[in-house]
Amino acid sequence: MIQIWTCLNSQHSLWKVRSKFTEYPDLPLYISSFYGNFFDSPKNYNLSQFKDIDLKDFFIQTRPEVVVLRCQFNMKPCPVPKIILTRYGWCEHYEFLDDQVTIAGPQSSFVYYAAYNRSDVTTGMLQFVDGMTLFYSNGVNDDLMHQTRSTFALSNRLTTVALAPSMNLYLPEKCSKKELDFYRTYTRQQCQEECREKSIMQLCKCYPPYLPEMDGLKPCSFEDHASCIAPNFSFFNFTRCHTCPRECEENDYDRNVEYGKYHEPIHSQFFSELGGSTGLVLGISLLSIVQFLDSLITYAKYIVPYLYRKYKKRRIISEEEKCCQTYSIETVHTLIAYENKTISTI
Repeated sequence: MIQIWTCLNSQHSLWKVRSKFTEYPDLPLYISSFYGNFFDSPKNYNLSQFKDIDLKDFFIQTRPEVVVLRCQFNMKPCPVPKIILTRYGWCEHYEFLDDQVTIAGPQSSFVYYAAYNRSDVTTGMLQFVDGMTLFYSNGVNDDLMHQTRSTFALSNRLTTVALAPSMNLYLPEKCSKKELDFYRTYTRQQCQEECREKSIMQLCKCYPPYLPEMDGLKPCSFEDHASCIAPNFSFFNFTRCHTCPRECEENDYDRNVEYGKYHEPIHSQFFSELGGSTGLVLGISLLSIVQFLDSLITYAKYIVPYLYRKYKKRRIISEEEKCCQTYSIETVHTLIAYENKTISTI
């Protein structure tokens, strides 16, 4: 089983922050501080004014809108995703039972297109404003959304991620496992992440809405999250989590990410293929033809006016010669006869 999470980097709708929380006009200025970025904090910094905001309601009321245009896995439509609240905002969670890629090419495996309002954004936990972040894991052993297994998808760009799974096996005396409270199975990374989450919640004496509840702790306020939760997630000393042994079977991915242009319109694609075929048959490219036509038009731009002036000058000289020309009597009679014939014919 493969798990994939797609998360919008803008974790809140700026319009909803302003319209749903009108009693807090300065709230949009503190979104960066809410995620631990104090460099964008306002001058008169005061978090206590937001102490009455319920964080879970805040996440629900300001959830950004994302429209999925296309989602496929192995050339089949994706199942209906679960919308879950995570540390990285509202994410779509997909679980795929078929982990075998049956068709090689750009359309196989996971294909995802989505639309969102780029003018209605805020920052988030990753301190990005635009684009989306895709997390992936082997669902049999790993439920963790870890930044080492994620990739950033740019807007108006085609992001291609190639994953090659790898497995490391360790001797029994060099590995072990234990039960975890927040995750279904044991891995060393999940154990360390659970240790970090518990340590931060105990330090801040509260739990945020995207983490499991802990006995004896209250729900975090806006001030608690901005001043304690978010900064400690950014700077945490993992030497506290020394009781996490290496698992005996370690699964990981070798990743390669490429960014390219979005799909071109069909007519551009047609001319591109036409140019390639022309170059194959004639030994020239479409670019060469365009360059030749450009040179021809540039040449005509200068030669046509020159030829026209030369023609006009010769016509004027011809009219002057015709005016002064003398004809013989036979020639005059011939012209008159021709004119008379023409008139009679009409």
